[in-house]
Amino acid sequence: MQFNKSFITERDAVMLSLDKERITEFCERYGLWVPDNDISFWGGVYKSVLAIKSATEEQKAFAREWLIAHNMQPCSIFEK
Repeated sequence: MQFNKSFITERDAVMLSLDKERITEFCERYGLWVPDNDISFWGGVYKSVLAIKSATEEQKAFAREWLIAHNMQPCSIFEK
């Protein structure tokens, strides 16, 4: 899948919304897999938040804390 600027802008906004229905609809529209398990779903969302350049430090801190609380690694190779 080739990602253009409008896709990335929409993806980032959808992920940062933390709206499960909106995220699921976005993923289904683009043929992206959505986990059935809520912990896996939110783990993927919060790892995505860490990779979003426009995410605030507060959003990233919340994502890190959630991941740690659920025994997941908060590090992201994309995180600056």
